[in-house]
Amino acid sequence: MALQTSGAISLNDIHVEAGGTSGTTVSMNDADVRGLISKASGATMSFSEWYGASNEFAFTISSNTQSGNIATLATAAGWDGSSYLVATVASGVYMWSDSTASGGVEITGTFPSGMKLINNGRIMGKGGGGGGSGDDGSHNYGGAGGPAIRITSTSSITVQNNSGAYIGGGGGGGAGGNNGPSNASGGGGAGGGPRGGYHSQGGGGGGGSIGNVGSLPTGGSATAGGAGGAGGTANYNKSNSTHGGGGGRIFPGTGGTSPYWVQNPTNNAVGFTAGGSGGSAGNGGGSVNDYSTGGGGGGWGATGGNSRGRTAGSGGAAISGSCTLSNSGTIYGST
Repeated sequence: MALQTSGAISLNDIHVEAGGTSGTTVSMNDADVRGLISKASGATMSFSEWYGASNEFAFTISSNTQSGNIATLATAAGWDGSSYLVATVASGVYMWSDSTASGGVEITGTFPSGMKLINNGRIMGKGGGGGGSGDDGSHNYGGAGGPAIRITSTSSITVQNNSGAYIGGGGGGGAGGNNGPSNASGGGGAGGGPRGGYHSQGGGGGGGSIGNVGSLPTGGSATAGGAGGAGGTANYNKSNSTHGGGGGRIFPGTGGTSPYWVQNPTNNAVGFTAGGSGGSAGNGGGSVNDYSTGGGGGGWGATGGNSRGRTAGSGGAAISGSCTLSNSGTIYGST
């Protein structure tokens, strides 16, 4: 969005770059024209001084930011509200959300000259919560993951995801058990999705913080997931079922596993069946064919695992809304 650096250049070219309409009246002393090269009113000027000039405002997001609203951040950095805007997420920076209703990056409002988001970091959506396992069947379904980038602006938007950068929608939560008050709950989706709670144990919790794995399911020798959390294990006599695991926040991230348990190894008196494994990046959580066992949370942008008779949450979009996308990095979820 800059003027040429050599060759013929016209006053109309300069006018358009300054935000004017082609073919309309303009003079070199107009404030917007002079503003491209920071000239004072009435100063002596030559057309060659406008070579490479740009009506563009660029800034960099250099620290971890939760649900960063680009227009708000740009205004705080000095954007005038009308120039073409270029926002860059620096390498190693996390843009994340703690709500499935918002993105790690929010692009809302109006950008009169358009805007471009350049990602060199990690933009992630919130993972859906694992289904609970109480008596009320409405609590057994896994929650949907949220978007990594949410665009509601109708302006011209470009997203450039560079090599080594990541954009990932939140994973869907795994479904919880469906056979009474002591069933296992589902695992949380990638993106910090909370594990489901189970009857008499209150709510779930335990989604990972940025750059960390999620929490482990209760008991056993389960492994924590950097992406989808594992589903909970279930006791065959329904007396000691467990939470699922929380979703992690690591790109790309592996899924957590939930073990088969035996409470009394000597005589196998009480057996446990394993919950579904959490999904790795871009992969769905493991489903289970057991009324008492929880499904695994989905990996980045992927659906969680079902439990018998209960469905999991869907994966969140990498980019929700309209934009022009160029990608040489890694994207998980729909665009």
